[in-house]
Amino acid sequence: MQDRDQHHRSSGHAGDAGERFVDRRAPGRGAPTHVERRVEPRVDGRAPLLGTSEHVGETLRRARASIAASREHRETLLALFARGSALLAASDRAIRQSQALRAELRASVTALVQHLHDDGEPPQRMLVLVKSTVAAALPPECDPSERRALMEDVVRWSIDAYYPAA
Repeated sequence: MQDRDQHHRSSGHAGDAGERFVDRRAPGRGAPTHVERRVEPRVDGRAPLLGTSEHVGETLRRARASIAASREHRETLLALFARGSALLAASDRAIRQSQALRAELRASVTALVQHLHDDGEPPQRMLVLVKSTVAAALPPECDPSERRALMEDVVRWSIDAYYPAA
C-alpha cells in the first residue's frame, strides 16, 4: 500500500480524486519535505472525494448556503409566530367577548321570562313569545344550525327562568 501511495505522489496521479500531487522530495531522499495538493475541477459530475480540498470547499459552500437558508427560515418563522400570536390574542378576545355576550343574552332572556311570568303568561305562551322575540332579532344571514342551537339554548334558559329551582 505504501508503494502505491508513493507511486501516486511521485507520478503525479491521484486516481479518481481529480487531484494532482507534486512531490517536493529532495532527489534520492526517502521522506518528502513538502507535498503540494492542487485540486483540478471535476468534470464528471461525481461528488468530490472525502478529505480532498475540493470536498472541503464544497462542504463549506453547502454549509454557508444552509446557514443562510436557516437564517431566512428563522426570520420567516419569527414573523409567522408574531402573526400567530396576534391572531391567538384576537381569538381569545373574541371568545371572551362572545362568552360575555352569551351571558348577557341569557340574563336578558331570563328577565323577559320573569316579566312574562309576573304578567301571568302560561309557560306555552311564554315560550312562543320568547322564541318569536329572539327569531325577530336574529340577522337573516344567521346560519340555520347556529339558529337552531341558539333557540335550543333560549328554550332551556326560558324554562329554567320560568321554573326556578327551589
